[in-house]
Amino acid sequence: MIASPHILVIDDDSDFREYLRIILESHGYRVSCASNARDGAALLQSEEPDLIILDAMMSYAFQGLSLVQEIRQDSRLDPVPLILVSAVLREPAHALLSDVPADAIDAFLTKPIQPAVILANVERLLKQRL
Repeated sequence: MIASPHILVIDDDSDFREYLRIILESHGYRVSCASNARDGAALLQSEEPDLIILDAMMSYAFQGLSLVQEIRQDSRLDPVPLILVSAVLREPAHALLSDVPADAIDAFLTKPIQPAVILANVERLLKQRL
């Protein structure tokens, strides 16, 4: 039996984490969640997700963006697709993202995100990886 893809959601908004969990689990994905970059980084030491959904701005403005850089510097995690989400940033070319290489982020989505949009991006990125 093939295990369903594992998605790690890292976001400080508990309602958004639960929203994603419900959407993703109802479509057969296994989901782990972390409420901040520190906890997300700790989970990444013990788990190897097939895809990461990461909030760009959590407790402080650059927390998510700093984690993007950590993930991409880790040879084990670098190939894992990463969806960056934000309720504040409206486009991936925003000045706050200038320190993040363009190829470090596989998709950029602006909150609120419709279920069909998140699912389409997850499915597309997982097909490319798996």
